[in-house]
Amino acid sequence: MDARGVGVTVTTVTGEVITGHVFSYTPDPAQEGNGFLTIRQESIAEDPQTCDYRMLRTAFIQDCVVDENAKDVKLHNASFIGLPERMSKEKKQQERASRIAKGKQEGVSDLAQSLFDRINRQMHCRWEGKNIIVDEVVKIVAPYRAESCSRLDNGSTKALQYIQSLLEASQ
Repeated sequence: MDARGVGVTVTTVTGEVITGHVFSYTPDPAQEGNGFLTIRQESIAEDPQTCDYRMLRTAFIQDCVVDENAKDVKLHNASFIGLPERMSKEKKQQERASRIAKGKQEGVSDLAQSLFDRINRQMHCRWEGKNIIVDEVVKIVAPYRAESCSRLDNGSTKALQYIQSLLEASQ
């Protein structure tokens, strides 16, 4: 029987439940758990033309149940993957994760860290001791309020006002 396109619900040995359609199955002739099951899932992206694929080693699968309620689908071969675009996206995500990790500062209040994290999502921030430097143009000092902001030498009044408005909104 060709399982391609059959709706399944897979439970992994870690308890994760994955629902989708069988895209491919490669059995392990030696029965050592080295086979693979590839599941096609609806994409988390907003584009309905895209989908996600999960590739699981059979040793990682605790249970696999055919979903009787799922419509079997006719699956086409996977489309071309734009490797340069994927690598670029991965690099940006790594840079963002690195920036967030670098933003953790020892010895500052939870309020200061929360404020830093919130601003750092929109603009580049760094710590200078217990002070927050935003885009190298604004400095925020304790107690981290609108009146605690000052413009650095190369900072614009507009940037200062924007940061102050963020701080006022968070109070």
